[in-house]
Amino acid sequence: MFQAAAQPAEQPDGETMTNNSWLGSLGSNAPSESDDWTCGLSRWQRVQVFFLFMAAAVLLLGMALFIFLPMALMFPGKFAMCFTVGSICFMLGFAMLRGPRSMATQLFAADRAAFTGAYMGSMALTLYATFVSKAYLLIMFSTAVQCAALAWYGASYIPGGSAGMAYLGTACWRLTSSTARGVAGSVTAAASTQSNA
Repeated sequence: MFQAAAQPAEQPDGETMTNNSWLGSLGSNAPSESDDWTCGLSRWQRVQVFFLFMAAAVLLLGMALFIFLPMALMFPGKFAMCFTVGSICFMLGFAMLRGPRSMATQLFAADRAAFTGAYMGSMALTLYATFVSKAYLLIMFSTAVQCAALAWYGASYIPGGSAGMAYLGTACWRLTSSTARGVAGSVTAAASTQSNA
């Protein structure tokens, strides 16, 4: 039984390989038949493109977080653009690794529809706010939604990650709403004290 699996498998292009898995065929230069949206790239070429996109994503996200985040009060558009383009490179890298069609199918599945809507909407809003309206608060809001959507996407692939993110989201909402009520109460009390004086 195990010896049959260890025998080299004949490939359609005449090459032999010892493993029929996706990673076992990385050395093959034959285009992948699994996804017709990959422009005829072999699996090894798709892995190379994945690493190129990941390197660009790390560079852009690193620039956004370590260079432009401290200056976000003065130049929010630079931070938003670096973060958005880095985020797009991150998603394109995984699309090339998995295959664009399977990635699109996963993104638009029923359990990830809310993420996809929030992610795509926040990216479009970030680009609109950066280039058209140049509204500081809108740039920061859309970038925060984009960060949350990207974190939710990453957590959805970890077992229990979606439940953990839902718990974290509920806790953040409670903290934010109680803080907002406290600030509103303090402002109201200060205004009433000032009007009585």
